[in-house]
Amino acid sequence: MTKSTELRVLASYLAGEFENRQQAIAEPAWYVHLRLWHRPVSLFTEDSFTLFAEQASAAARNLEFRI
Repeated sequence: MTKSTELRVLASYLAGEFENRQQAIAEPAWYVHLRLWHRPVSLFTEDSFTLFAEQASAAARNLEFRI
């Protein structure tokens, strides 16, 4: 099976760092400020994309994720 162009684009959009700061500020009773990391992992590279996901509270200072 080959990786389609659409799948490559989707994987590139999903990889990165994200947070919900605006949502948490707008509705603090419902949302906690979180940081989310999606990192590509070289696992099953021949026919798929694998992403490692990590999520943490933004209240944890000096938090950084590296692979």
